[in-house]
Amino acid sequence: MDEFRKKIIKRLFFTIWSIITIVAFLVILIMIYELIQENSTLINTIVNTSPQKPQNNAVKKSIYNKSVNIYVFSKEEVCLHPLEVQIEWKSSYQENCKQIINVMRNIKVEKYISPIPEDIIPRGIFLTPEGELIIDFPSIIITKYGKNTTALFEVLFTYSIVNSLLQSEITADTVVKGIRFLIEGSVSQIEFPRHISWLQTFNPDYSLICKE
Repeated sequence: MDEFRKKIIKRLFFTIWSIITIVAFLVILIMIYELIQENSTLINTIVNTSPQKPQNNAVKKSIYNKSVNIYVFSKEEVCLHPLEVQIEWKSSYQENCKQIINVMRNIKVEKYISPIPEDIIPRGIFLTPEGELIIDFPSIIITKYGKNTTALFEVLFTYSIVNSLLQSEITADTVVKGIRFLIEGSVSQIEFPRHISWLQTFNPDYSLICKE
């Protein structure tokens, strides 16, 4: 009888131990599953909220080269010659104007002359709320051109810039009513130009372009 009781107790103990083991195993499995779920949610949150790198296609679309015409002096004729150049096209009209002016200053073509010397860099180029493009030259332009200039030279100089910057291909959707020139922030009335007035607002004059 005692032997039978011992067997019963052993079986009961084994059964209880088995149940406890199974329950513990199931609890561990549930904890592992919940941990995986929490980590998965955390990873997805980090991925979704992390800064996204701009797509290469979007970057390429915002920066590209564009062919535009600039108007320069011809060595063979007294007129303005259109010359096709490449600029890095930007979203700002003023920035594109600065690039065009820089290209005009650095023309190295045998048949043509740059209307703007390399050492003359505009102090500023900006668009007023009224739609006037202001180009502010440094006083060195007076040293360069203040003496011995003709009326024709001053006209060609002025309209080489006006014709170059007010093309519809350049202005695009920007409303520009004309260009005004300043020297050191003020309108020059005596030293340069001597023969034409920079008090006015200028618009393109394509009659000055060389005839083919």
